[in-house]
Amino acid sequence: MSRFTIRTWLLISSVAIIVSSCSSIIEHGIVDAILHKSGTIIFLIIGGLFFTIFRSGIFVIEKTSNNNIIDTIRKHPMKAEDYATRLDIPYTSKLNFDRNAFQILKARIQISSNVENYRILHVHTLDEQRILIFTELSFIDYDITITGKPEDIDKKSYHNFLVQYTSSEEFKIYSNLYSNSIEKFQKEEFYKSLLTIQLS
Repeated sequence: MSRFTIRTWLLISSVAIIVSSCSSIIEHGIVDAILHKSGTIIFLIIGGLFFTIFRSGIFVIEKTSNNNIIDTIRKHPMKAEDYATRLDIPYTSKLNFDRNAFQILKARIQISSNVENYRILHVHTLDEQRILIFTELSFIDYDITITGKPEDIDKKSYHNFLVQYTSSEEFKIYSNLYSNSIEKFQKEEFYKSLLTIQLS
């Protein structure tokens, strides 16, 4: 075999070995990448699924609890006073609020099905200066979906309020303690929504 033939054979063999090695590395790299990506996707989906189930469970519990409170007050109006004591966190206070304006506001709430995005579930009059308002708020939140990725999601939350007019002409709105900044904002915004009824 001539030197040229041997050199050519060695070159071809070397190239074949290099190509084979590279192909093996690339193949295993792709497989590893695919497995890693698949594992990540599966992990995100499982996490998103559990998070969605947990969030849905919390919503069902809140909805059921709120409906039970409303049903109890409808059947036993005297228990409304006890529930009102639980709404002891002030969210709005406005001085020099006109008494007639409060009476108009109270009357309109009684016949309203919603106050902007707050759906009125039930209204209970405690006395001439205090009313309980049970609401369901529809809103959009950027949260984790079942795929594990964050997206805009339609949500509902339940906020109940004690609206009071004092002898010193002060308008107050109370509710229960918020659990996060979103709830705090939603409770504080209810006053602005009430004003749309008063001004309409």
